Amino acid sequence: MEILQNLSMFWSLFHVEVLFLLLFQRRYSLRVTLAFSISIPTVLVVLNLFLIALTDFDTFMDLALFTCTLPTLILGFLLSKYRDGRFFFTFCVADTTSFWIMQLTNFLDRLSGDTYVVLFVSRIVCFLVLEFVIWFYLRRPYLELQAETNKGWWLFTLIAAIYYLLIITMSVPLGTTLPSTEEIIKLLLVLALMPTTYLTILWALYRQILLFRAQEADRILAAQKEQLESQLENQHTIRELHHNMKAFCNTLSGLLAEDKLEDARAFLSETGDFNGQIRKDHYCTDTYLNAVLVQFSSRFSTAGARLNIDVKIGTEPHSTELCLILSNALDNALEAVSVLPEEEREASVQILRKGVYLLMRIKNRCDNKFTVEKGTYPHTSKPNPGHGYGLTTICRTAESLGGNATCYTENGFFILDVMIRQTDIKLSATERFT
Repeated sequence: MEILQNLSMFWSLFHVEVLFLLLFQRRYSLRVTLAFSISIPTVLVVLNLFLIALTDFDTFMDLALFTCTLPTLILGFLLSKYRDGRFFFTFCVADTTSFWIMQLTNFLDRLSGDTYVVLFVSRIVCFLVLEFVIWFYLRRPYLELQAETNKGWWLFTLIAAIYYLLIITMSVPLGTTLPSTEEIIKLLLVLALMPTTYLTILWALYRQILLFRAQEADRILAAQKEQLESQLENQHTIRELHHNMKAFCNTLSGLLAEDKLEDARAFLSETGDFNGQIRKDHYCTDTYLNAVLVQFSSRFSTAGARLNIDVKIGTEPHSTELCLILSNALDNALEAVSVLPEEEREASVQILRKGVYLLMRIKNRCDNKFTVEKGTYPHTSKPNPGHGYGLTTICRTAESLGGNATCYTENGFFILDVMIRQTDIKLSATERFT
């Protein structure tokens, strides 16, 4: 019956790799990942079978760290997208979870009389059930955690390593005498505590992501509400200006009908700012983007700051998302310049389209001590919750539109560059060759 022991061991080692593949984020294509994940472990299995044939099972177990664990660790590291604490924690979770199942099935087999039948059957069932649960319930949220959380993973890796050592030191190997009842209870408590700890950590992290998404959704709704209110205000202003224009025209017609040319010239001179006001409130043909620009132009003016606007686009297919990006960026810019001396309160907006790409640059003065390198993002210094989501929202929105966002400081200015690919734009013959 020892063949059942050997088969169950290789089944367990094989599923260490399967569990890792279910949980990790791959760096390469699925075809390349599967090719290496199948070929190299197969070679390792053959080598380990030769090792067992040449020595014995106990010697194999003593060398398993070097013949199984380390080679698969190196392989996973090379195939993984993340090569930091996220990778090592994922590997430790796969390893300790497999070892947890092995110890539990060992214990069940010992209680049944060391037949190895319970060992073999229970390992087959336990690994398949676990992989089913991971695939349908745990894989997606865990991949989201890796993508959206990059801190704290080394601490989780340390916790996983401690559990690994605990299970090893308290395990009950096959062929040995069962320990006392007290030792068995300790082992069962450790076996119960490990999955409880893992699930608590992962659930707490995932709840943080859900909370962040809820706050981000609130920000999007608030931005959309702001845009609609600004648009309604603009429409009301336009109706008012239209009404005033009719009154101006009637007055001017009356003066001209009475041949009062000098009075007509004086009247036109007094009302000369009317058309200027209309032009000032019209920055682009996109109604929603124009509403955001009008609103922030007023807010910057109220704060004693200058906002230079240069927009050279038409009506955009993703204007709601662009408004969200622009609102967050200008909100951050206004907050940054508001703490500067009044003569330094300056910001600018440039938006243009080049081919199928829409380019946006928001630039504002900032404290000379404030520095941001390209490829990094500043973090909010505000202690209260609800802050620090502006840049994150901008980046996520840009990425959802097939683009990206980057920021940096240069010569006393904070610069945010956003590029969005708009594949539904049809280029003219001239644009295709520029």
